[in-house]
Amino acid sequence: MNRPSRVVFTAHGEDKAQQLRCSLVDIAEVVLSNHERRRRNPGEADWIVSGSGLAVVYNWPAWLVLEGFDGQHAYGEEHPWGLIERDRETGQIVSIEFWRASEQLPKEVLDALPAPRSTGAVIDSSELAKHHTA
Repeated sequence: MNRPSRVVFTAHGEDKAQQLRCSLVDIAEVVLSNHERRRRNPGEADWIVSGSGLAVVYNWPAWLVLEGFDGQHAYGEEHPWGLIERDRETGQIVSIEFWRASEQLPKEVLDALPAPRSTGAVIDSSELAKHHTA
């Protein structure tokens, strides 16, 4: 796993994009096209990339989504190491996001994490290619 092939937006990420009136496709394109030029972010997220007039902060690759995740029905609990998202009705953990994962988690753990799944916005490189030909 040496570069992302898709962007999975958290509820927070989608909300922020909407507040800033930014297209999720444009944000995903900045991340996927510029990941190799990323820099360490001094804030909570691991990385920052810039392109097309946007600066995007993100974590890669450590976001663990559990069975039953639905971003529309989850709420987040911030911790010094990351974010736990819980189902609003049951309180069960549905996702865990590790901030500064590349510094905190061993490589073996990062490599073992499953690819992110989401019921929310997911944009992959093939979708970006379709967007450019349209």
